[in-house]
Amino acid sequence: MKNKLKDLTNLKYLSDAIVSFELKKYEVISKFAETSDWNQVYVNDSRYELIRLIMLSNFVTKGFFTMSDLVGATNLNTRSIERLISRATKQGYFEKIPSKDKRVIEYHPTKEAFSMVAMHLSLMEVLADSLGPGIKENLEKNIGVSMDQIKEIISELQETN
Repeated sequence: MKNKLKDLTNLKYLSDAIVSFELKKYEVISKFAETSDWNQVYVNDSRYELIRLIMLSNFVTKGFFTMSDLVGATNLNTRSIERLISRATKQGYFEKIPSKDKRVIEYHPTKEAFSMVAMHLSLMEVLADSLGPGIKENLEKNIGVSMDQIKEIISELQETN
């Protein structure tokens, strides 16, 4: 048992980085929830965070998301996801637009949604800072965008509100 605990001490910096990131992430998401009137359930349940990230990914890749993009990604039931979308739509985060197939609704981002996108991009900054020196260059090399570009995009998104 002592050897296993000794081996775990090798993970000190990784463990510190993970905890630091998660704490800062919670602060960023909580602040977003307060300023954007998001229900605390949607902040404290990580399944909703994954749903928001899928929404963001779909905004980037195709400009909108549909219910089918979100259902099945977590163990949240369809009604819970519908309530999240309904609340966010009423708050002006998404615009419902019928697709070519009239049975499918597309949810397009509004100017208000850009604050959600900016929040998730700022988490990328927090992650890079948590992981320490050298990581930013690696991220730029592997994802094709620099942290300076991300900061610029965040500023532009926040200016639209």
